[in-house]
Amino acid sequence: MRQIRILKVCVYALAALALVFSGDIASAQKKVNLVIASGPIGGAFYPISGGIASIVNKKAEGLNMNVQVTGGGVENTRLVGRGQVDLALVGADQAYYGIHKQEMFKKDDLKLETLGTLHPTVYHYVALKKSNLKTFADLKGKKVAIGEPGGGAEMGFNMMLRAMNWTRKDIRTVYLPYEQATEQLADGLIDAAVIVAGIPAAAVTSLTANHEITLIEIPEKIWLEYYKVSPFSTFEEFKPGIYRGVNVPVKMIVGRIQLASRNGLDPEIAYKITKALYSNLNELVAHHGAAKFISAETAYKTSIPLNKGAERFFKEAGYLK
Repeated sequence: MRQIRILKVCVYALAALALVFSGDIASAQKKVNLVIASGPIGGAFYPISGGIASIVNKKAEGLNMNVQVTGGGVENTRLVGRGQVDLALVGADQAYYGIHKQEMFKKDDLKLETLGTLHPTVYHYVALKKSNLKTFADLKGKKVAIGEPGGGAEMGFNMMLRAMNWTRKDIRTVYLPYEQATEQLADGLIDAAVIVAGIPAAAVTSLTANHEITLIEIPEKIWLEYYKVSPFSTFEEFKPGIYRGVNVPVKMIVGRIQLASRNGLDPEIAYKITKALYSNLNELVAHHGAAKFISAETAYKTSIPLNKGAERFFKEAGYLK
């Protein structure tokens, strides 16, 4: 009889384990897989996207998010606007132009929403100090790296050309990822590089370890022309010391990044993502310093409409009336 009882206990235990494992499998199967388009390695998009994915995977039940490396904001706008990814980091201008078929998106048919506003991104025009390049006008005839095709660096550069009343013929351009651009800058193969990233930009910080740099100034009159084609950007002065050796105040163009979502993203999923992210911004700062400039209280102020799920979170949190 004792043997029969032991046998029964073993059977019950195995049955219980089977239920646990089947529950785990079922739970795993229920997870919704998501993809977030980031940007090139060396800018802020990549680590911040990784941070968002990490927070969502830990804090949002039933969601699993993976990061996709891309060329940057313009490519991201197309990817999310075509529904090829679920989320993407895009500039406020890019998001607005995307849904209104303006500027570089005139021939596109894009549909996207947003879950909120993220960090400010800064348009760095970087040169070595010994080059004596000081303002954008000094770049005429020079060789300049403008990021990767379809990135925010190229978009901002093209807008600067318009503001200067120049064309591509006035500057020799080359497409390079940010890290390669700073390497070639250090080697004297190019004269300047456009790097669009939150401060501090990893590629710029790396360059200052062994070289003295200059952050090329944008004159205010040129900024006013730039603003006409980029109305969501601002012109801000940064204090000395933002990078090693930069000991004077520098005025640079700044844009605010949006966490864009594909059109039709389930509002319940959008709610979970938005709540997880904006309730845990302190964790995002560990991935990139630019995240400290993200404000949950004002994140609902976006350049394109919010997904209904995101809107629900900001209303529940008391930020949006």
